[in-house]
Amino acid sequence: MRHLISDSSNDRAPSHGLGGGNYSSAPLLEVLWRRRLTLIVTVFGFLVLTAAFLYVTAPTYRATARLSVREHAPRILNESRDFAAPSENFLETQATIAGSGPVLTRALRSINTGPMLTFAALNQDPVNWLRQNSGLRIEPGRKSDLLTVTMDAHTPDEAAEIANAVARAYIDEQTERQRSSGQDMLSVLRQEQHELTAQRQACVDAIQAIKIKHGLSNLREDRNAFSDRAASLATAYNAAQIATIELRAQKGATEQALRDPSSASAFVYALQARGRDLGDKEYADLRAQLAQFTVELSTSQSLQGEKNPRIQMLRAHVDSLKQRIEEKELTIARAALLELDAQLTAAEAKERQLKESLQAQRTEVLEMSPDVVEFGRLESELARLQTQSQLVDARAAEIAVNAVQSPTLNIQVVDWATPMLDPVKPNKKLALAAALLAGVIAGVGLSLVREWRDSRLRTPEDVLSMLGTPVLATVPRINNRLSPVARGQLVHLDARSPVAEAYRSIRTALDLGVGRESRTVLVASPTPGDGKSTTASNLAIALAQAGQRTLLIDCDLRSPVQHMIFETDASVGLTSVIGGEAKLGQAVRGTRVSGLYVLPCGPVPANPAELLSSKRFKQLLEALSASFDRVVLDCPPLMTVTDGHILAAGADATLLVLRMNQSLRQMGVLALEQLERVGARVLGAVANDVASSRGPHYYNGSWQYATSPRRLMASVGMNGKGGNGHGEMLPSRVIANRRPADDTLLDLSEPDWSAEPRGR
Repeated sequence: MRHLISDSSNDRAPSHGLGGGNYSSAPLLEVLWRRRLTLIVTVFGFLVLTAAFLYVTAPTYRATARLSVREHAPRILNESRDFAAPSENFLETQATIAGSGPVLTRALRSINTGPMLTFAALNQDPVNWLRQNSGLRIEPGRKSDLLTVTMDAHTPDEAAEIANAVARAYIDEQTERQRSSGQDMLSVLRQEQHELTAQRQACVDAIQAIKIKHGLSNLREDRNAFSDRAASLATAYNAAQIATIELRAQKGATEQALRDPSSASAFVYALQARGRDLGDKEYADLRAQLAQFTVELSTSQSLQGEKNPRIQMLRAHVDSLKQRIEEKELTIARAALLELDAQLTAAEAKERQLKESLQAQRTEVLEMSPDVVEFGRLESELARLQTQSQLVDARAAEIAVNAVQSPTLNIQVVDWATPMLDPVKPNKKLALAAALLAGVIAGVGLSLVREWRDSRLRTPEDVLSMLGTPVLATVPRINNRLSPVARGQLVHLDARSPVAEAYRSIRTALDLGVGRESRTVLVASPTPGDGKSTTASNLAIALAQAGQRTLLIDCDLRSPVQHMIFETDASVGLTSVIGGEAKLGQAVRGTRVSGLYVLPCGPVPANPAELLSSKRFKQLLEALSASFDRVVLDCPPLMTVTDGHILAAGADATLLVLRMNQSLRQMGVLALEQLERVGARVLGAVANDVASSRGPHYYNGSWQYATSPRRLMASVGMNGKGGNGHGEMLPSRVIANRRPADDTLLDLSEPDWSAEPRGR
């Protein structure tokens, strides 16, 4: 009776092998819904870790002071100055000066840093810490004259106090440098004024003596011829002396700047701003590079951290640029000093020449009339000294008002730093949002990985695509509250349910498909718990309800359950008939379903495989196939024992039951391969326990709801025989409604045990 699979529709597609995971093309939302617990736990873990981080991280508060810094300050008294082109790096230079050591030292001295938490745990110089590792940032405006001083600290008051202290220290430092430079120039001018006063007094005394000796009228008549020329020479000589005095003052200021590196930087910048050294492009390029890398360092430091190699490389490059700029400034200052020396030498030479010309004129006058010439010389000298004294006084007044007495007019405070109550770091909303996003991404990734590694069959489409065998029916999930008796007879007890319709679709596949000539049908599964026994009993009921005389044989000789499902006596059964202890008519029992009979297992034997492979079992199966239209065989799991393979080799057709979300792809592949090796005719698979939405189903021309679990439990009892495996009897009202076995219609003949069984 054994047949080989010849229909091409039942040929299985090539196996995917045993390794790997579930490669089904399930939608992402479906995968995430199955792995929702993994996704939820991952997101929750990320949120918990982020919340813990936010809890232990000290908040950082930020305060910002803004200063308006102009390159050229307004003058109280007009000062004759050459036109100076605006510098492109002025604000960058001021930012560097504001962050320099002297300014920060002055700022820290102006506040009480002792009780501050910002400096509490420092093991280094606070000035160096502020310049390198702190949250202090001094940034120039890109399209404005604003200089921004920003400080990050652990308390809002400390952040505002430090930022304001740095702003005030920068203003005070600039004012002090301006006044120091003005005081130096005033010292030179006052010394010159003192000398001019002494010379004027000497001239006045000499003129008075000559007037007393000769009389003022005679001296005037004798000197008229030489007055014009002497006046011209005296004017030129006065101008040369004024130029010499200014050059000496500038030389003194330059020498003073060279003695202080910070003053040298301001001096060189002043030279660049006045256009004294516009040809030196290297200095401007270095300042531009320093500004660029300083901004990049301040920006990257807050994002990447202090220990980042790129931050350390940028800091080293900034320090190198500062050193090169300092060396360049000293070189420019020394060059300026040399230039002033050359200009002073030329001015002094010019002064000497004019002096010699003036003296020659005086000698000529003296030759004509010594007293007249002397009088004229003294008057010219007195006029020259008077003019020079006025120029020196005017210059001293300008410097005193603009550089010494007045404050720094090119720097104004736009906004003082105020304490901000909301911390800038950590940003709780941003951190939690990032943690949520990272958790979702990680959860989706972990869910996909788990889905890929999970080899369970999820949907009926997985059975077809992965195992290559057709799906004859998809059985919806049965309520777990039902007893095994109710689940095993669901087609009879709840004929309108979708589950009953699914089992009837298996019957349709057998009657109309390639299995219509199969009389013995084996219901098998790869592993325990797949639902093969429930499928076998309901399929047998569906076949009997179609008018086919059907026999359900419990061939699971190790853990039989059919006698519990149909609540029949298991003392006599299949093993009793094979062992010759009972007749076949005694072992086959009727059920409440018309046309359905059950042959229970009987006493559990010690050698099940040997009994199923014996000649007597084959003869018994041939006799039963001749007496019934359909014989449904229930067998043990295929992957645990060999009983199922023996039965599959002798059955006309085999159905493989697979429970969705539980049966493994590897087990299904191995089960099919083993069935092929024994020559079994596998018609297809039954996808069991398929999740489906609740609702009505169409039956008998109208929409009807399936029988509720409570009504089913009332029909068979939650503790009916087979419900808990302890053999309790059904309630009397259920037993009274049972249909008695129709044994009068059963005509069984004993097998001819001496005859050889026919090949199947």
